[in-house]
Amino acid sequence: QRACSAVQRAGYSRAEIVALQKPVNITRVQRRRTNATLNLQTLHEITERTRRKTLNLLSLGTRKRKEKHFLEPFTKAKAESVKPHLSRTSILTEES
Repeated sequence: QRACSAVQRAGYSRAEIVALQKPVNITRVQRRRTNATLNLQTLHEITERTRRKTLNLLSLGTRKRKEKHFLEPFTKAKAESVKPHLSRTSILTEES
């Protein structure tokens, strides 16, 4: 009540206050839900990893081979764009 009357004194109408409270309340509920489910994140990741490994095992690796085949052009392009790292010893041997 006090916050509402303070906002009304600032020049906002009751309808404007109510209209702005709805998205604020929705965001508050979303934050609560996120905080409540944060502890389940590791369990979810373990479940996904186990599911992926089980499917790979049941398909005798065909899923993984298909995935590697699909990603092959992208990994080759990335490997070609990355320049090899010169170590300090290789720089010293090139100079002498």
